[in-house]
Amino acid sequence: MQLHLKAPQRPFVADGPVSLELSLTNESGAAVDAPVPGQNYPFEFTILDAAGEKTIAIASHARAEAAVPHLGSRIQHELLEQSLGAGEVLSYTEDVTALLPAPLSPARYLLEGTFQQAAGAISRSERVPIEVQPSLPVASAQTLDPRPESVIIVEFHDQQDGSLLLRKRQSDHRLLGRFYDMRTVQPSSPVRRIAIGVEADFDAPRHWRWVAWIDGGSIRSGVVRATDFVAPADAIPVDLEQPVLLDYGYVFEDGSGMFAVTGFRSGQRKIRLITIPPARGKPEVVEMQLTGGLSPIPNATLVWTEAGSPELILTWSLEGSSGNRVVQARVDPKTGSELSGIQSLLSTDRRVVEVSCPPVVRPGTEGRIQVLVAPAAAEDPYTYGSFDVADPSSRSARHLPPLAKLPGESVERWVLPSSKFPEAPVLAVSKGEFWITEKEDWRRVAEADPAADSVRLWAFDATTYYCTWFDTVRGYQAVSLRLAG
Repeated sequence: MQLHLKAPQRPFVADGPVSLELSLTNESGAAVDAPVPGQNYPFEFTILDAAGEKTIAIASHARAEAAVPHLGSRIQHELLEQSLGAGEVLSYTEDVTALLPAPLSPARYLLEGTFQQAAGAISRSERVPIEVQPSLPVASAQTLDPRPESVIIVEFHDQQDGSLLLRKRQSDHRLLGRFYDMRTVQPSSPVRRIAIGVEADFDAPRHWRWVAWIDGGSIRSGVVRATDFVAPADAIPVDLEQPVLLDYGYVFEDGSGMFAVTGFRSGQRKIRLITIPPARGKPEVVEMQLTGGLSPIPNATLVWTEAGSPELILTWSLEGSSGNRVVQARVDPKTGSELSGIQSLLSTDRRVVEVSCPPVVRPGTEGRIQVLVAPAAAEDPYTYGSFDVADPSSRSARHLPPLAKLPGESVERWVLPSSKFPEAPVLAVSKGEFWITEKEDWRRVAEADPAADSVRLWAFDATTYYCTWFDTVRGYQAVSLRLAG
């Protein structure tokens, strides 16, 4: 039998499927037995460098299964065959990424397929070139799933034909697991931002994560599960100018999703909360009522009160001629009504560089607002502080090591950790290098060329952190960081 291998002309996006088409042609003069398509995966793939001189990996279902630890003896899978007449052809599809211990790095490769026939003869395909390009999404959202802790990423890729490919990854312990293709959409306008739902409480359903994006003047949404996309909702008009979704939405116990969208109407910034039912139905839209108005885009935190009802706490920074402030307001997410007016958490003459808030504080847990404040003089250190979300009077602060200890003595971007622990590090991007604070000094953790706003510092516990980013050359990257206890 003759084996043929075919790959699409379009480059593959790193960490996602590498889907190939194979065919077996019976070139003998009599019928032969051949594997049943969709039931058997007897092919093996040799992955070589672009010159065909070096073997990068060998992939097959047998090798992938052998790499997984088993208790006891392994199950022997029977090869299901069917008759293939003289001159007839059987077609197969295969995702090479599913057969590898880790996805292929961005590069050009040659792929060759082989198939061992029953009599022992080996059919070998032609060598097919493929290209794997770095993952450079036009929009992405990231969050930390607490059950168990793993990073969830959703992203949109421009396919250069008017469509966008939605992909989703739920990381393994290495934070470098694969992406799954979720859905192809045809937006009516450019998509620059996507919001991701987080579990509003511990009873939210597993593998049921709402995502939403702005398409024109409407919100589009749906649910990304483990490996597929379901429950696409009808377009929801927002009736706002320059609408922007807040970074995080929420998934509730009944499977419904809620997102906050902000924009302008009659020159005033407004925020609307949109609740989407788990099955097709009419969404509920409420407008927040804030005394004193709202000028910048805020951070939002969903907090559960002792009475078991949720509150939405909005936090943002304000700059003024008389000083700079970090302020907070509380809203009922069910009605949009104001529960408390705008209150000041921090007043300072110094510049507020970063404000970071947890998206949710679940029942029985605590969360802290983090603030980074620039020094009054260039030779002075930055100040890193935090406030309890529910009780801002509980606060702490410390000075960071002086920037003079960094080789570049400057910082292009600051990244605060996903959760605040005592002595939590702060990450600085300085002249193509990542540095974190460790006690009274700086520690270099990586060299990188990160895509804008893609860098994250995930806090798993007080001493375990992961730095992740989309690198413009190497694609998605992750570095494990262990701090001294």
